[in-house]
Amino acid sequence: MLSPVQVRASLPRIRLDRVATSRGLSWLPQVEEPPRRRPFNPALFSNSTTEVLPPLAQDSLPAWLVPAIITPLAKLQDGSIIELVEPAWRALLAVLAKDQQLRFEIPWRKLEEIVAAAYRAAGFKVELTRRSADRGRDVIATLEGAVQVRILESVKALGEGRRVTAEEVDALIGVVGRNNASKGVITTTAEFAPGIAKEPEYLPLIPQKLELVDGTALVPRLLKLSSEKPFE
Repeated sequence: MLSPVQVRASLPRIRLDRVATSRGLSWLPQVEEPPRRRPFNPALFSNSTTEVLPPLAQDSLPAWLVPAIITPLAKLQDGSIIELVEPAWRALLAVLAKDQQLRFEIPWRKLEEIVAAAYRAAGFKVELTRRSADRGRDVIATLEGAVQVRILESVKALGEGRRVTAEEVDALIGVVGRNNASKGVITTTAEFAPGIAKEPEYLPLIPQKLELVDGTALVPRLLKLSSEKPFE
């Protein structure tokens, strides 16, 4: 007959309590099953970093923690041509649509990527400029066709209560003129100074040559832009 020590040695370590119960050895101590390793999920890795996201449901992650939504295709003097990472982009849209207040927490560079991704989803060729070389345009979106459409967008990640000024709108209008672009867009997470959209000098430009997108219109515009090709 085996001694208690020999019985312990002969039993597997995992689920020892079940084996002990089945053999009538209730005096053996119960051993907890060690935690199982989570399966590898490559979607939790960003293209631009080796950090792993927390093991949470994707729709509960803050917008900036969703894996990379764009990837660079080619480097240019002032930035990079980008391509869309479709699954991550759709997941991010779902996060923002569910809680639009998250827009105030998005880092400035991530917001520029979000806007660039929307244009790419709409079929544009998109350049995301470098911060030090943006010259007043963070995203350059071009659509080739019978007539070329070239949109310059200035993206402003501002905290709640902050406002885009008339001087900043004037600056973008100047950039659009100097670059012979089709249109200029300012997108912000916050709002514009009161009355800007009704200023006499801006009224003839809105919306054909100038578009002002405030925080409340941000997510609806992203959804609309990424679901259709408006210039085809």
